[in-house]
Amino acid sequence: MQPITWIHTADLHLDMPVQGWRGSKEVLWQRQEEYRVTFQKIISLAKEKDVTFLIIAGDFLEHGFVTHSTLSFVSEQFARIPNTKVWIAPGNHDPYRSDSYYQIYKWPDHVYIFQSEWEQHDFSELDLTIYGKGFRDFVEPEPSLPSISNQMSRRILIAHGTYLTHHEKSPYFPIYRDELNPLQLDYVALGHIHKAATYSLANSKNTVIRYAGSPEALNWKELGVRTVTWGCIDDEGVKWSEIPIQTSRYERMEIEITGCKRKEEVLQEVKSSCQSLAKERSYVTCRFTGQKHEELGCEDHLFPWLNEQLKKEGFRHVYFEDETTPELDLPYYRRQAGLVGTFIKRMEKKIAEVDEESQPYLRRAMFQTVELLLRKKVTK
Repeated sequence: MQPITWIHTADLHLDMPVQGWRGSKEVLWQRQEEYRVTFQKIISLAKEKDVTFLIIAGDFLEHGFVTHSTLSFVSEQFARIPNTKVWIAPGNHDPYRSDSYYQIYKWPDHVYIFQSEWEQHDFSELDLTIYGKGFRDFVEPEPSLPSISNQMSRRILIAHGTYLTHHEKSPYFPIYRDELNPLQLDYVALGHIHKAATYSLANSKNTVIRYAGSPEALNWKELGVRTVTWGCIDDEGVKWSEIPIQTSRYERMEIEITGCKRKEEVLQEVKSSCQSLAKERSYVTCRFTGQKHEELGCEDHLFPWLNEQLKKEGFRHVYFEDETTPELDLPYYRRQAGLVGTFIKRMEKKIAEVDEESQPYLRRAMFQTVELLLRKKVTK
């Protein structure tokens, strides 16, 4: 049988406002442009590999924010791959509503957008059926799956939703493992989860269920490499691989600075931690931990200096978080009578009672307060 190949992506969220931005407006404009560049790279990859299909499993065009400029850009990019059939399954951020550009805009003939009910498309020359559906609105709590009513031996399903191994409720189109299993699908192309993930079913086809993940990070928590999925069905079954595609990456570095007495030493720790990163294509958050020596001064002076030095090294986007504590002899002050010793003991008791995620924040607050109390005591 003729091999079938595809590029599977999802969750591009084109024109969605960048979440939690930390930089300048000028850099924000650059960041917004990078999402277009990544989509352009996806089209180039589909063209280079001459794939049969480009699958976009939802949350492609951010409803309420996507501009006519972006629509024209997307349409022009699709025109570069006229021999590749494009399948779009609208998601909860771009549902197939009457006010959706999926209905209003004139798309190229080789671009197909699934509506809100399950559809079946047969390709006898490929011995293939494609099943797909889109969201009808911003939530879709009712589960459903298509009926298998044909003799095609190869089957691909495209949807945006929440794959669940147990029957839990979800407002974002729950897809249950035990209901999917008997459909004997070859490949299930999903969107919604931004981190790439793969599952398989214990049926005769060993159905591959794949979240492609977002090809470009959408916030500071989506760290590292972002990919699209290349897939193939041939006589040996389904094969797939991840292909890095992002234009830029978010990175987060934990940097211990206990023992650093000079700002030059802190700079060396930062450079050492970040030496493997792509300097011009990384948005880096450096989170300082440990005890900060008093000679390093306040972050209002240290951070701008570090930023300036790192720019000379070629880093374009570095941001800082200070989770250090002042360098104090805590056991000594804990033993002291009076306000400081009492405060330390009470805070340590409270820190022990809260969850692990909250403990660093309370511990830092304790050190800062002790430092302020000691300063006040000295200046009296």
